[in-house]
Amino acid sequence: MWPMILKTALSTILLLASGVLPIITAAAHRAVHPPCSQACGTGMPAKQNLMYPFGFSPGCAIQLNCTKDGDALVGDFLVQSASPDTVVITIEAKCDRPFGSIEQLYGSNYAPMGNNAILLNNCTKASPCDVATTQVIQAQFRSLCERSNKTNTSMSCLSEEANNYNTTFLNRRSLFALGCEYFLSSISAEELNNVSVSLDFQMLQLVWWVNGDRCECSQDANCVRLSGLPNGGGNGFRCKCRDGFLGEGFLAGTGCC
Repeated sequence: MWPMILKTALSTILLLASGVLPIITAAAHRAVHPPCSQACGTGMPAKQNLMYPFGFSPGCAIQLNCTKDGDALVGDFLVQSASPDTVVITIEAKCDRPFGSIEQLYGSNYAPMGNNAILLNNCTKASPCDVATTQVIQAQFRSLCERSNKTNTSMSCLSEEANNYNTTFLNRRSLFALGCEYFLSSISAEELNNVSVSLDFQMLQLVWWVNGDRCECSQDANCVRLSGLPNGGGNGFRCKCRDGFLGEGFLAGTGCC
């Protein structure tokens, strides 16, 4: 009789364990991968209406800063908008912004796009800009900085080769090799057709990605793979919902619907 009772009790314990263990495992998984919160500052979603992978909690693949008023920031720079492949930020014109602040533009999940021109001051090496009409903007900066008496006006400008606006990233090594003291502002250039370019002063485009060798996208999304990234040459990916679907396309987000 006792062997039968023990056998029944053991079977019951194993049955309970088989039901409890998946719950414990799932709970542990959720603890390791907390949800991504878009609540910023006021407890409401950020003004920029961001979606995964952007957010303000450890569960977000790209964690941003935020102000008490609910504005999203990359470092100290205000986010204007985020698209399926870029983030546009504001680089307010300042004559005395330390060059070191440019480090904030090179994160583990984003870097300046090659179509940006970076305006610099007090550089040990001269660097003319290849983007059209920047001479006019540089002249305006010289006037502004001379009035402020905060810096001299030995300006430099780093951009990729003339009209090569398809370059993925702005070369970080070339930027730091100029030995500059001040980071004045930026110009974002967008090729409209084969002969014209749209310039946005005090704006900068960042290419973003989620780190990883394997795409983690919704079944209704396409995956864009990136390699040789500026964060050490690693691999990454982006997800984008196919035509006819809405959402950000990530398995860790809301996917596509």
